[in-house]
Amino acid sequence: MTVKDCIKFYNETKCIHRKYHLNWIKENLNPILKTIDPKLNINWACQMCAKNYMNMLIRWQEIENTKKPKKRKPKNAPKKTNKN
Repeated sequence: MTVKDCIKFYNETKCIHRKYHLNWIKENLNPILKTIDPKLNINWACQMCAKNYMNMLIRWQEIENTKKPKKRKPKNAPKKTNKN
């Protein structure tokens, strides 16, 4: 169970999978939401609030994915030969 999997599942189905218990959600998603908005009062019992939180997390994940630079393949350097 990872945060990325939880957000991806919600993005595809618009519901939170039952394997993500409320305690897991609070422990793993609340710190991310607090980094997004430190003044946020998080209440997972409110259905509309939970939808808003998950949409915030989807956007956060999109931003995190764009921040990571893609690894480039090294160019094949021409081999040096010794001409004596």
